[in-house]
Amino acid sequence: MVTQQEKLEIDIVCIARQTSKRFPNKIFMEVNGKSILELIIQKLKTCEQNIIFAIPETPTNDELYQYLLNEKVNVYRGCEENVLDRFICASNIGSAQFVQRFNCDNLLFQPSYVLQCYQELLDNDSCIYSNIECKNHSGQSVEIIRKDRCKITSSPTDYEKEHIFPYFYRMGYKRYNLSCPTTDVFPIDYPADLKRAEEELKI
Repeated sequence: MVTQQEKLEIDIVCIARQTSKRFPNKIFMEVNGKSILELIIQKLKTCEQNIIFAIPETPTNDELYQYLLNEKVNVYRGCEENVLDRFICASNIGSAQFVQRFNCDNLLFQPSYVLQCYQELLDNDSCIYSNIECKNHSGQSVEIIRKDRCKITSSPTDYEKEHIFPYFYRMGYKRYNLSCPTTDVFPIDYPADLKRAEEELKI
């Protein structure tokens, strides 16, 4: 357990790829003159935690890999289909006590809300911290697991390999429901969401 007097350390593992089926190459699409990827990295840095990208090891994701190297961001390359394994392997690059899953669809997440969630980890002996029970978690989901629980102990289903945290939920680890966001946002799933995001970011 991390107390109020100790430094909280979290490895933020960002799940990203260029080969999104609904919106290919969206991470390089621009919003108000900057790519989604650039904006996300800028916002994550304000959380003052270690950032690790988990991306597929395929030629179609080489541009993403090179971009992250140029930005001096930690990156792990693994299986495109088994996102759970990619997440766990990426977490092993870091040495923090906690590992957070970050979905790169969540351009409009509020760093201030994420920092609020981090405070709820202090003096708390749970193994998983999540806001998925919140009705408005879409676009700013927060899922965090203790590093010593971030491993495979039984065979995951195909669904769990794709969505990551359902596997850990099934393991029955002690879970804490984080406070819900006070604002509603949306993920970037389709090209039409870009125009909406431009308007949101201008406010």
